[in-house]
Amino acid sequence: MHELLFGNLYKSDVDWIAGVGYARSGIDSIRVHDVGEGLVYDRDGVTVNAIRVKHPVTTYAYRFYYAGRRIVFSGDTAACDELVRFSEAADLLVQDTCAVHSRLYGDERSRKFAEALIGFHASPSQAGQMAQAAGVSRLVCTHLLPGAEVEQVIVEAEAEFIGETIVGHDLMEIRI
Repeated sequence: MHELLFGNLYKSDVDWIAGVGYARSGIDSIRVHDVGEGLVYDRDGVTVNAIRVKHPVTTYAYRFYYAGRRIVFSGDTAACDELVRFSEAADLLVQDTCAVHSRLYGDERSRKFAEALIGFHASPSQAGQMAQAAGVSRLVCTHLLPGAEVEQVIVEAEAEFIGETIVGHDLMEIRI
């Protein structure tokens, strides 16, 4: 898998990094582990489980458990009952909400693209419905299209979910 990723898929990136003087040792020392459904990690009181979710390519949601707290990351997925069951009573659900209206997707081609996303990404409304059905405490909406209005995402999710709704951003920290 390492060769597939760094010798093929990201080869041009690796070559560029080496070309500007960075050592390949950092890339070569990365250990890649294939995972599937079920328990994928169990050490020092931390357990991580995975399930497949609804997406055209194999995609997993992950549930992290530590010190009585549960956090679920949806991965790319359309609304699905499997994720609802997997997320039951989680303290936090970090949910893909890519199928959201964006002011930047106004032309016909872009509208068709955005409409197609609903088949394999959730909308904020669907994220709220899944969070409510699972009984999670807080919902973090992520993976928004460029130009999506944060307030609109919150309004759509909160119309379906009575818990706290947050729109995530890079490097955000959330206390559990």
